[in-house]
Amino acid sequence: MVTSYIIQKSKASMLEVMETQGKALLEALVLASENTLTSNALLEQALVDDLSDIALLIENWEKSGTLSENLLAELADKTGLLRLDILSISGEILKSSPKIKDKKIYLDSLGNFLPEIKSILKGEDNQALLEISGLSSSYTGGVLFVQRSSSEKKVIALIVLPSYLDEIKKEVGIGFLIEKISRESGIEYIVLQAQEGIVFASRKIEKLLKIEKDPFLQEALNQNKAQSRIIDTEGREVLEVVKPFVSTEFPAGIFRVGLSL
Repeated sequence: MVTSYIIQKSKASMLEVMETQGKALLEALVLASENTLTSNALLEQALVDDLSDIALLIENWEKSGTLSENLLAELADKTGLLRLDILSISGEILKSSPKIKDKKIYLDSLGNFLPEIKSILKGEDNQALLEISGLSSSYTGGVLFVQRSSSEKKVIALIVLPSYLDEIKKEVGIGFLIEKISRESGIEYIVLQAQEGIVFASRKIEKLLKIEKDPFLQEALNQNKAQSRIIDTEGREVLEVVKPFVSTEFPAGIFRVGLSL
């Protein structure tokens, strides 16, 4: 009888320790995710600053009369950019780093200039940074940066290689963060779940109730604090710790961390 009591007491103490550790891990995960989103915003601004400097260099060469398409091609090669263009305010390509002057990258499916490009050409904005995806048969993705010349009626356009952006996203994204933390011993899974469904998951989860159908998750979401429970996942009991996560980049949801028992 005494032995049974001691065992039960020991289990309860261990569970309490695990719960405390799980909540601490979750707090760290939420903070790291928030920092990751901040880093992404800073990264985008750093990218804009770098591309703006390159555009300014091109503008100075154009003013001095030394700019040629060969020089543009050399600059694209050295900076790792996919393409550099000089456009007139009417949208015609005057000079380009590739031999083929493909204008489709700046147009929508109807053949009209993209709204961001149109705004630059009209002089309503000085800069624009936008993602491109399948807008031209020549490019499957990447980022297009456009800057209006400060004194001449010309526009400078730079296209960043998709592979460069992919590597950055892998290194700083929340998905990568979740995958990395989930490799730690004792972690069964990490999931970021929104009302609409799973946003990120460390591995494929076969059965996962929607938030709206899980009273525990609904309560945790409303109270905005870390909570825990023991649930059965794929035939195994795990200690699940959850906490809401809100950002401007992803739908409001909840982090769920499953710890092995």
